[in-house]
This record gives sequence, structure tokens and C-alpha cells, in this order.
Amino acid sequence: MSSLDCLANGTFSDDIPTCQIVTCNIPAFPANLTTDNTQCGTEMMIDYNTSCMYECQPGYDIIGNSSVNCQASGALSADLPTCEGMSI
Repeated sequence: MSSLDCLANGTFSDDIPTCQIVTCNIPAFPANLTTDNTQCGTEMMIDYNTSCMYECQPGYDIIGNSSVNCQASGALSADLPTCEGMSI
């Protein structure tokens, strides 16, 4: 937390702080992974608390969490899932 002092000359003791939106980077998608959310595309940035749902193309099973969330730390809540060919 920052604090400022109001000086006798009417100015502040330091620059006024600003806030920046926390964002998370969506890495390049593993092969056969897709999403319907255009905000959650490969190599894009999403804002804090945004959730993204992923699925695999037909013929592939999803491995890992199908949903990730942008956390306050600027990291995703989990790695993107991967897709594995279905066994016959």
C-alpha cells in the first residue's frame, strides 16, 4: 500500500499511483484443443477472473482441466488441457 504526503507547497510527496488491470497470457494451444470463446484464443491475454472453457476436436479425449481462470497473481489456475486420440 502506498501513502502520499501533502506538502506545504500544495504538491504531493511522490507521484500518484495508478492501478493496472491484471491479465493472464493464454499460451499456444496444444494440438486438437479448441474453444468457442473468442476471448480465450491461443496466445491471447485475458483479464482477471475471466474463465475459459476448452474442448478437444472430435475423436480426442481431454486430459486435464477443461476450464482455466485468470487469477489475481496474473497466472492461470491450471495448465491448458491436452488432447489424446481416443482408443478403439
